[in-house]
Amino acid sequence: MMDIEETNGDIDTSTNIDVEIIENKEKHENEEPSSSKDVSHNQKHRYLRLPLARVKSMMKMDPGCAMTSQDSVFLITKATEMFIEFLAKEANKQLGSGKRKTIMKRDVDVAIDNNSCLCFLDGALS
Repeated sequence: MMDIEETNGDIDTSTNIDVEIIENKEKHENEEPSSSKDVSHNQKHRYLRLPLARVKSMMKMDPGCAMTSQDSVFLITKATEMFIEFLAKEANKQLGSGKRKTIMKRDVDVAIDNNSCLCFLDGALS
């Protein structure tokens, strides 16, 4: 941070600003040079559980989808993971305090019936 010292009404900031500039320059020199595109792609990929290649191949099965960008594949993959997580949590609520620890098809069916935002899945598991 920049400290401001007052001496007889004058403000002396030249030395403090120089120190701050040098510290910032040293921080940037210590960072490894790499393109921001590679870093962001690697950071994104690290947070995914589903394989991007598999999702991309499923996206290409649609005749209306000839080309897909990496960002669109990432977003579809992330949305799919979030949906699966939500559905699993809703189905897990159906286990209740019973002794079962395994989510069964009937638990997923009940979760679909009880949750209005999952109504589009009604009959999908039949």
